Amino acid sequence: MTGRPALVSEGLRSHALVILGYLGLYYLFTFPALHTFASMYLSDAGDGLQNVWNMWWIKTAVESGQNPWGTDHLFYPDGIVQV
Repeated sequence: MTGRPALVSEGLRSHALVILGYLGLYYLFTFPALHTFASMYLSDAGDGLQNVWNMWWIKTAVESGQNPWGTDHLFYPDGIVQV
């Protein structure tokens, strides 16, 4: 039983090194994004911004008691046709 804690310790150490390696690579590949995370969106100019708007609209509609699946804010002046 004396060898078991050493194996657990080695396993935890190797897992920690792998996790730290992935975090380091993530930081390198997304370098400017992590420093502007609170003030900028991580998206392109198309679908990414549409998804940000969709999340805003769902929150706004639910908080104000409106139907989140329909809106007059899109396809002006007709809005979204609900089926």
